Amino acid sequence: MVDKIGIEYVDTGNNGRSPLAETVARNNLKQFYSHLSDIIIISSSGTNSNAFIEPITSFEFAKIFVEKGDKYNIVIPGLYSFDELELVEEIFQENASNRYETDENFRNRTNTLAVKTRDHFLREETEHRNGFLKSFRLEYKGKSNKQTEINPNVGLILPMDTTNAEKVRGLYNNHNLFPRIKVLSDYAETDPLSGAYFGSPHKEEHMKAFRLIKEAAEKSIDRFVEEYKNGSISFS
Repeated sequence: MVDKIGIEYVDTGNNGRSPLAETVARNNLKQFYSHLSDIIIISSSGTNSNAFIEPITSFEFAKIFVEKGDKYNIVIPGLYSFDELELVEEIFQENASNRYETDENFRNRTNTLAVKTRDHFLREETEHRNGFLKSFRLEYKGKSNKQTEINPNVGLILPMDTTNAEKVRGLYNNHNLFPRIKVLSDYAETDPLSGAYFGSPHKEEHMKAFRLIKEAAEKSIDRFVEEYKNGSISFS
């Protein structure tokens, strides 16, 4: 019996980049290496996916989304109402962090606005991702926002950037497991991947990032299969 080998694509929220890479990689495997489809198991996850689906309870994290929302609203007005724009100004004030800790009403309003912004970006990102995949007659059939967890059956982990690569290394090192971890663009030998599109009002930023990911995901499977055939795969 041949052992199964897992490849996992990892980003931050597991909503845009990594599900796209997973879908493209699986399609490339099925289309060109179907004899290995039962051996190579492809998945995706996010190092901070829980923060994208759970209630927001941190001012620091809430402010990140509100700042993105404010910039978005400047380009495409309408995301925030007049009252919400006034709240944005309060959130940007110097004492806002302390106020968040002591003023329950302010904290609740801030969290509500941050969740609204976050969910808007997630919906929009999902629409862009699905539209991009549809143009290639592909469809993501997994469940988004899956948190990265220890999986001893994964031999190769391909994060979208160095930040997520370090988070994954820390996670596995703490459990004395050492899968091969390499930034996707480095492993695929393609241009670095952009992550700046999340929350961007410019659709083309999403599409540019998705095109880079598609190329890298396809080449990552080509390289992995070549290594598998040559017996040169190392998980240390």
